[in-house]
This record gives sequence, structure tokens and C-alpha cells, in this order.
Amino acid sequence: RSRAESIFSKYHRVLHKLRPLTTLAANRLKARGFVKNGKGRHRHLPMKACYRALNTVIQSYAADIMKEAVVRTSPVYNSFLKERGVEQVAFVHDEILFICPQDYEPDIVTHISSQLLAAGEELTVPLRVSAAVGEENWADLVEIPKELIYE
Repeated sequence: RSRAESIFSKYHRVLHKLRPLTTLAANRLKARGFVKNGKGRHRHLPMKACYRALNTVIQSYAADIMKEAVVRTSPVYNSFLKERGVEQVAFVHDEILFICPQDYEPDIVTHISSQLLAAGEELTVPLRVSAAVGEENWADLVEIPKELIYE
């Protein structure tokens, strides 16, 4: 038990702004009956779940950013990708899988990356994007150089 308490204390010492932020989220939940994320989405939680308030704000914000990114990079709404034969085939947590012609253009990667970054442009911390390409197997993916992503 003392080892766990030591780890807990060190964690909060290193992340000294976490506890006040957790308290702020819990107090807002108590005052309003809901928490609100950075995109404005509300989530009602029972008062006994105050400990989940901050996590709810963070996780729902991340989900909203990804939903916007999926729409921004969908060939249905993005003519640049549609014209180049790009297909969006999967969306899992914080990753989006695309299929594009074998002779893909590097500007496709740059375009997709810029759309993903734009989905979180209101953040005060930088959003990071990575990309990889491959032909048949996920194990054979090759990382795209950051210079192509952040042109």
C-alpha cells in the first residue's frame, strides 16, 4: 500500500496541475449537472461519477476531433481526394485508413494531413499526425517522412 501511495504522490507531484483541473471539472459537473468539452458537447453524469468528469471532457473532445477529421477526409465531402481515387475504408479510435492508387501522389498525404490537423486547429497544444504507406500487409508499412506531412 505504501508503494502505491508513493507512486500516486509522485504522479501528482509531477503532474501538479492535474488535481486542480480534476477538481474544476468535478465542481462544474456538480454545479451544472453536466460537463462540456471544447467543441461544446454536453454530457450528463450522475453526481457520484464526479471522478469521471475530466476524463469525459478529454475523451469526448478527442472523439469530436476525430469525427470532424473523418468528415474532412471523406471523399464524399472532399473533391481533392475523390478526384484522385482515394477511399476512406476504416476509422478506429485515432486512426483513419485510406486506400489510394498505387502511384499515389505525395500531395495526397500532405492534403490528408492538413485536413486532419485542421480538425483540431482550435487546440492550444499541437496536434500531431503520422502517416505510413504499404501495398499488401500492415506489417510492411513504411513511415512517411515528417517533411511531407508538415509542408
